[in-house]
Amino acid sequence: MKRKDLRDRGSITVEAAICLPFFIIVVISFVFLIKVYFAHEIIQHAITAACDEMSVYSLMYYSTNAEELVVGLQKFYDSEKVSNELENAGLLQYIREFGKDATDYLRAQAVLVPITKILVREHLGNSLDKADLRLKNLNIPKGLEGIDFTHSKLLADGRSIDIVAEYKLEFPFLSQLLPGIKITQTASACIWAGEDGVSSLKGDSQENEQCVWNLDKIKRGREIRRLQGANLPFNFPVISKYANGTATSIKSLNLDEIYYHNTDNLNNKIKEYIRKLQEFNGGKSGSVTIDGSQIYRKELILVVPETDITNAQLQTLNKCIDIAKEKGISLKIVKAYGKQNNIKNGVDNGKGY
Repeated sequence: MKRKDLRDRGSITVEAAICLPFFIIVVISFVFLIKVYFAHEIIQHAITAACDEMSVYSLMYYSTNAEELVVGLQKFYDSEKVSNELENAGLLQYIREFGKDATDYLRAQAVLVPITKILVREHLGNSLDKADLRLKNLNIPKGLEGIDFTHSKLLADGRSIDIVAEYKLEFPFLSQLLPGIKITQTASACIWAGEDGVSSLKGDSQENEQCVWNLDKIKRGREIRRLQGANLPFNFPVISKYANGTATSIKSLNLDEIYYHNTDNLNNKIKEYIRKLQEFNGGKSGSVTIDGSQIYRKELILVVPETDITNAQLQTLNKCIDIAKEKGISLKIVKAYGKQNNIKNGVDNGKGY
């Protein structure tokens, strides 16, 4: 009996010795997943704050040339956050020497990335050592230097800043064998262009004074996109705006047109918008690329004129809101920008923008 007890105890010891490493790996993996979440949230907060801060100063990019830009941004450069770093890096001289043409995106990139690093560092830990330590504790081996901002864009679409942060998280075990996890995060913000907007700087004031619902459909679509804060090129597939993981499609329908008095036509058109947005899984236009893995939320903004909506149209709109919700899309109906002066009573072709 004693020998049997010894054998049983020995068997339990062996089994425990075999299971213990796997249990430890499971615990470490769980902790690592928590670190992945925290790393994502911390970096997203930092790049979003940096993006918002830079967007305020980017108005000068539109309204001035480089020498005026340096003067206009002097307050920004003199702030406690960036003055020393910019001076040490010689960026002020670099801007004066290479940034003569304020519409040259490639030259602007040379300024965007260094300033992004400085502001992100400040939002991560106030100093390089603190930021590096915080990131290394989250399994980003090179700290702040391990985050690549080179794919960021300044005014690629003419009106927004897009910060792209790419980095790799190393596994806490077998890091030499396992490739690690590559993560890409983005933050976008339209530049602040004063109360009159960017278009006032471009000489479009006469067109802006005209009611958008009196424009032809393509011009109306462009103008409403702009007014709703679109930050993607007009020919970008399906969506008009992307910010912080949200892909937004901006559409407009003139409910006063006879074609949309027929609720079947109205229902079919909105369902078509919903279907296209549901199927959208990333796209590219020129230098602007959005990958499906970067999209966490989808939103459809439908702009309609400030006119009386019939009960039948209202029921159709509410029905479409429910349909969109079932497909994971937030449909928002926005009544704005007046109404058309002269309503066409003919049959519309059903093309909305």
